[in-house]
Order: sequence, then structure tokens, then C-alpha cells
Amino acid sequence: FKKVNSYPNFYSAYYNLGVEPGWVLLSRLLKPFGFQMQIFIVGFLIYFIYYTLIDRYVTRPYRWIGIALFLLNAKLFLLNLSMLRQGLAGTFLFYSIILSIENKNIKSVILFLLAISVHTSAFIGVPFIMAIILQKIIKPEYLIYVSVLIAIGLFIKPEIGDYFFTFLLDSNEISGMYGQYIVSQNESSSGTGIGVMIQYIAIIPSLIYYKYLKIEDKYFAVLYIMILLLIPLTKYAVMLFRVFSYFLPFTVLLFPRLYDRKMNNIEKKFNKSK
Repeated sequence: FKKVNSYPNFYSAYYNLGVEPGWVLLSRLLKPFGFQMQIFIVGFLIYFIYYTLIDRYVTRPYRWIGIALFLLNAKLFLLNLSMLRQGLAGTFLFYSIILSIENKNIKSVILFLLAISVHTSAFIGVPFIMAIILQKIIKPEYLIYVSVLIAIGLFIKPEIGDYFFTFLLDSNEISGMYGQYIVSQNESSSGTGIGVMIQYIAIIPSLIYYKYLKIEDKYFAVLYIMILLLIPLTKYAVMLFRVFSYFLPFTVLLFPRLYDRKMNNIEKKFNKSK
């Protein structure tokens, strides 16, 4: 905030710092009010969007589950407090994907452009927004099939991660901005303990009852699976822990909706078995 506002105008700050234009503009607009106001505005936007979507997609008796998941997951509430820029970009991307599910494509694209104007890593949402917009051609289960194949490939040939990050480092811009987060396998300390296994187990109900889920829940499940695909790659890049924040938001909608059988078609499964 101080660096952006140390320059005489928007253009000099943008070209000299290399920070995304949306964030530079926000910092410049809030210059008269100070950094604490920026924290307040960004925090308000993030929490307002989360609560709005939980209120829209989860019935009242189960909203506490979504709110608890948001508040207690260190990579959501706490991470958003420490990484305001990525937290805001991730929240915009979260809402953008929801809008695409609701077939509000123009609003979705506008909000997505705002997301990448705040943090370019939000580009990771492009294939998902495109797949949802083209859902008549690309069904959500197709994304799951591709995801499973990728996961199998990563476990069988983990060196694929080396190729991926070598490709990334070929870009001087990416290397300069994020190179410090790319580490070798020997330097990484990520593990695959109980916490990781719980995340894999958590997706099982979505897979078992997949055909009974509503279309929005299918996409929520697919986006959660992306977290599971990233876990094997974290041994190659600390940066990927940050990417989790782009997919974790969907847990605050998926899990309370799975628990509330009346919110999806799983109820039909149980009625048939009686």
C-alpha cells in the first residue's frame, strides 16, 4: 500500500512495481483514508460475498456448517487476512464461477476480469468457467474423468511436476514474481499425513452419490477435487499451497449441501431404498 502510493500517479506505480492494475487502482483510491481502510474494504467485500453465497445456496439450519468451515480453515479466513490481494482475487473468482453456474455469463466474465486485475494467478479459473459456460458440451463428469487421469499420472510419474515448473521458470516474468516459491523436492517439507488423507476421504460422498447431485453440486465437487490433484505437486512448489485458496471456497457450499439431503437429489436415493 505504501509502495503503490509513494509514486506520483497510477501509471508510474503500475509500470514500476509490476503489481496488477486493479490492486494499484484500489490502493490509489484509498490513499486518503489509509491502509486500515483498505483492510476494512477488502475484508468487507470478502466476507459479504461468502455470507451472501452461503445464504443463497444453503438452507438456514445448515448455514452454520459453511460459516464454520470458512472461519476454522486456516487457508480461508486466516489466509485472507494475511494475503489480502489473493484473498480478494480468490473471492471474486469464487463468485464468478457461481455466476457462470447460474448462467449469468456476462456478469461472470466481468467479475473474473476483476479477479485477474487484482491477482493474475486467478487465471487458473479460466478452464472451469469455460467448461461451465459450455456445459451442454462439456459435462462436469468429463472434468472428473480428466482429473482422475491427471491424478493417476502424477502418482505414477511425479517427474511431470519437474517439467511443469521448468516450463514456468522459462518465463522471466513468472520466475521473477514467483520463483522464490518454487522449491526442489529435497527442499520441500510437505507431507502426506492424516490431514491429507482426511481431505481425500471427504470427497467420497460426492463420488458415491454423484449422479443424484444437482448440477451446481457436481461443479462444487469437481472444484474440490482440484485440491486433491494439487496435493502431490506441493512437494515441488510451496506456491501451490496458495492455489488451494482458489478451490477451498467451494467447500463452504458443498459440504453443508451434502449434509442437507433435501437440498439435492440424494433424497431420491434413500427413498428408493426404503
